[in-house]
Amino acid sequence: MRILLTSPVLPPELGGPAIHSASLAAWLARRGHEVRLVAFGPRDALALEQGVEVRLVRRSFLPHRYARLASRLDRELRWAEVAFSSDHLAAPLARALRRTGKPGVLRVMIDAAWELASRFGWSALGPDAFRRGKQGLRGALVARAQRRWWRAFRCLVAPSDYLRAVIEEYGVEPRRIVRIDNPFHGDVAALAAVPALARESATLLAVARLVEWKRIAELLDELVRLPEPWRLVIVGDGPLRAALEERSTALGLAFRVEFLGALPSERVHAEMRRATALVLTSRYEGLSHTLLEAMALGLPVIATAVGGNGELLGASAAASACAEEAPRGLALAAEPPWRLAELLPTWLASGAAGACAARARRWIEERHDRERVFAAVESLLAELADEGRARQIEGAAI
Repeated sequence: MRILLTSPVLPPELGGPAIHSASLAAWLARRGHEVRLVAFGPRDALALEQGVEVRLVRRSFLPHRYARLASRLDRELRWAEVAFSSDHLAAPLARALRRTGKPGVLRVMIDAAWELASRFGWSALGPDAFRRGKQGLRGALVARAQRRWWRAFRCLVAPSDYLRAVIEEYGVEPRRIVRIDNPFHGDVAALAAVPALARESATLLAVARLVEWKRIAELLDELVRLPEPWRLVIVGDGPLRAALEERSTALGLAFRVEFLGALPSERVHAEMRRATALVLTSRYEGLSHTLLEAMALGLPVIATAVGGNGELLGASAAASACAEEAPRGLALAAEPPWRLAELLPTWLASGAAGACAARARRWIEERHDRERVFAAVESLLAELADEGRARQIEGAAI
């Protein structure tokens, strides 16, 4: 197949889109497909792997950048038989798909309409309330735009049951939605052979972009109630970093909180091997790559039971209102306070955390193995490419 992939970023930049796009492109190339990957990036970025042709669109003033992207997508789609993208470049690819008539697949990782409305202050609603409530004029317009660009894709891939329900709430026909898990982009068996680092006894690790809906400020409030020697290591960067550093100092936590900034994946994994537990306090998650990585590395995980988090932990529906020890981690209520000072010591001392981590690792091996997940993506792309060829033959015959 001739496959076009798109991504907003590429490694060494961090984040789910960069890791997933690079990993999928390399996997498809090894399978013998012709793969081109269009992404924003510097001109000196390297090709990912032999067989993957990287087409970089230089970052510049936003309108110019997207105009160049539109031109590039039109050219590449004339070559491609099928296209695959994640949310971040859905709108420009949707327009190109309409112009060329080529089939496309969109992997939905977020409710992009809600995220845009929340980021720009167009709506103060949470993600579920945004879809079901009064969105305001600008919020309604961006939700309408999302529905429109989703219609340009032949199939939408949902990596969690939660996201499948979100897509359906926006009016997409269930027959166009395909449920495919997110992969863990590593070798779980190889990780098992790596000697474990000595875990620190009282270190929480947070790996997140420092934005409001990750709720790191509220996590700092929880740390105040945890006795010393408990400390918090924060990996990630973002617009709230300076404010969070000031808040940690104001709360008297300057010596108990460490901000490491954005780190390459190898360093992130090293921190995961060292920490006592990972904590994720997001208001919203489609399906967290951070949780997948921590679970694969055998790190006990603690997360708010929102979005796809509850599915990964195996939590009940009631966990969003009241914390529970789920089969694969400690599920926190959706809203703070999360009572970590009360829940965490007991969960660790009882041995429940270690048992959860062992079950979580097995779950990753069974459900989120990269070979299994990417084989499902390949099968879907092949089906759509075959349909596209058949339509071209029919059109030529007419």
